Amino acid sequence: PSSALYLNSLCSSPTRTLQRGAFRVGEFASGDDARRMEDAPPPGSLAGRPPSAPALPDDVVPPPGSPAAMSRAWRMPSKAELQHAVQALRDDPYDADRCVACCTLLESATQRSSASHKKVLAAGAAEAFLVAMKVHLRNVEVQTLALRTLQHLASSVYLNGPKLVADVGACAAAVAAMNAHAGHPLLQQAACHALELVAFGGLEQRGRAVADGAIEAVVQALKAHKDSASVVQSALAALQVLTEEGENAVKRFADAGGVSSLVSALQAHKDDAQVSYWGNLLVRTLSTFSIDVKTEIQRKCHWKGLELDLED
Repeated sequence: PSSALYLNSLCSSPTRTLQRGAFRVGEFASGDDARRMEDAPPPGSLAGRPPSAPALPDDVVPPPGSPAAMSRAWRMPSKAELQHAVQALRDDPYDADRCVACCTLLESATQRSSASHKKVLAAGAAEAFLVAMKVHLRNVEVQTLALRTLQHLASSVYLNGPKLVADVGACAAAVAAMNAHAGHPLLQQAACHALELVAFGGLEQRGRAVADGAIEAVVQALKAHKDSASVVQSALAALQVLTEEGENAVKRFADAGGVSSLVSALQAHKDDAQVSYWGNLLVRTLSTFSIDVKTEIQRKCHWKGLELDLED
């Protein structure tokens, strides 16, 4: 199950009617499409895990290299293996190939099992990932794998994951990665997920994300990748929680060109239920703090023939 499913327990207001991150954690963007982790690309690709296949009886041997064979071959790394991967990142963050290998193992483990989060966090993974991200800022694979792992760890509220991830500087690192790889949809989606879950973890973390430029970076992702439903969904969900910071956050959203970007994204995906859901939630949040922004959004949506649902 998704490592973010337990976040449902935090849904204490009407805007939390969907589990925060639950339907999106484990998805990734590929061009304009989103696919789930069960349909991941072959080993050696960025996702770094085998695709799924229909269950076979134990006495049936699947063909070598088939999805079923790769699924059977995967096993959960031991505590020692997880610790070794983290230590390897800490000892030599400059070896790009080694970083990719360690990040792939840790991302796969933390995505598949929330039980691994405690072991990985205790080993100092958050700090190790931030060092690797700084060293390999131009390496999109290292950045994306690190962001995806930080996303999984930030979902562990019961381990104080959002704060632990934020305290090492993950918000600023995510923004730096987004700015350095503005044209990469998978990285943009992973960064939006990470920022969303960190900000959702508490007032302190949300304020830090806003101060580090998360709103501006996510608006740029929304603008640059408006044709990708998966990036748009993740960006809208991130902006919804980030703008709950208040009037200053809403002003930053508007100053970054958020109104036009939001309306364009809604127009591009007007038949997508999830985009509509998160878009309407975002507009409700913005409307709480700024009548001017609400009016501008309504005016632009009216011109484009878009209907908004602003009733709680």
